Amino acid sequence: MLLPYSTDAPIYHWPIITVVLIAVNLIVFVQFAATDYVGAEYYILAYGQGLHPHQWLTSNFLHDGLLHLVANMFFLWSFGLVVEGKLGWWRFLACYLGIAVLQCAGEQASMVNYDGDVPGSVGASAVISGLMAMALVWAPKNEMSCLLLLTFHPMLVDVSIVIFAVIYICLDFTLAAIDGFTVGSALLHLTGTALGFVLGVVLLKTRQVDCEGWDLFSLWRGEHGGWQRLEERWQEAEQAAEATQATTDGEALLEGIRERLARNEIAAAIAGCRYAASTSADFRLPHDDLMQIIRALLAEKKWQEVRPFMFEYIHRYPDRANRVRLNLAALLIQRESRPGRALEVLAPLARADLPPELEKVRRQLAAQARGMQQAGELELDTEE
Repeated sequence: MLLPYSTDAPIYHWPIITVVLIAVNLIVFVQFAATDYVGAEYYILAYGQGLHPHQWLTSNFLHDGLLHLVANMFFLWSFGLVVEGKLGWWRFLACYLGIAVLQCAGEQASMVNYDGDVPGSVGASAVISGLMAMALVWAPKNEMSCLLLLTFHPMLVDVSIVIFAVIYICLDFTLAAIDGFTVGSALLHLTGTALGFVLGVVLLKTRQVDCEGWDLFSLWRGEHGGWQRLEERWQEAEQAAEATQATTDGEALLEGIRERLARNEIAAAIAGCRYAASTSADFRLPHDDLMQIIRALLAEKKWQEVRPFMFEYIHRYPDRANRVRLNLAALLIQRESRPGRALEVLAPLARADLPPELEKVRRQLAAQARGMQQAGELELDTEE
C-alpha cells in the first residue's frame, strides 16, 4: 500500500478546508464509535430503500473502521494540498461536496431496487479518488511523498502523481473487473475518479485554475512550462545578430519577443523574456511591450504569471502605474487572499490625485482588504 503524506506541488492557498474536513471525519468517527454506531443507519448511503438526498452528503463522513478512516485521511490531506492549494478554500469545498453528492446520488439511484444483504456504503474514498484525478490533470509531474507498506519495514518513497494515480486506477479497474463491474468499493472509486477527472478538465479549460503550463495536456503536447523548443526559437535571433553587425543580441531577442506577441504566443514571449534576462542583466522590456504582456496575461486569467510583470511595471514606471496597482491589489485580494500585501500596493495611491472612478475602486479594495484582515485571514509570506 502507498500512503501519501506530502507533495512538492506549488501551494498558493492554505489547506484550510482540507484540515476542517479531516477534523469533521475524525469527530464523526469518534462520536459514532463511542455509541457503537447507534443511529448510523439514518446517515449511511442505504441500498434498496429509495432515494434519500441527505445521505448523499452524510455518508461521506462515516467510515467502516479505524483503518478505513486513517487511509482516507492520508489521501485527503495529500490531494487536498494539491487541489485546495490551487483553487482556494471555497472553490475546493464546492468541488469536494459536488463530487460527493453526485457520486452518491448516482450510486443510490443505481441500487434503488437492490434486495441483497449489503445495507449500503460509507466513506470518503470515492470523492478522494476524484481529488486524485484532479491532481492528475493539474500536476502530473509533481511528486507525492509516500509511506510504502509492503513488509514489516515501511519505506519512504517519492512517486510522481501520474504514476501514483495510474497505479491506483489500474488496481481499482482490475478489482472491479474481477467483481464483474458490480457495485463495490473498486467500482465506486472509479466513478469518483471519473467525476474528478471531468471536473479537473473543465476547470482547467475554463481557466479557473492556473497550472503554469504543467498540466496533463501541456505535457502531452510537449509544451510544458512555456519553454518547449526554446532553443530553436532563439537560434533565429542569434543568427540574426550574427548576420547584422549593427544589431545587438538584446535587440534581436527583443525583436523575437515582439514577433511572438504579434502572433499572440504569450507563453513563448514570456519564455523569451526569461531567456533574455538570464543572458543579460541589463535587459528590460520597453513600456509598451511590458504592458502588452500584462494585458494578455490578465485577459487569459494567468494570475500567477502576470504578477511579477505587474510588480516590474510598478517599480519601473511608478508615475504611470495607478491602474496596474489597482489590478494587482485586486489580484492579491481576490485570487491569493493576501490583504496585507494588497494594502502595501495600494498605499501610494492614497496620496495620489486619482480620477473619481479610480479613487472609488481604491477605497473599495482597501476596505475589502481591511475586512479580510479583521476576519483573521491567514496570509502566506512569500517573496515577490
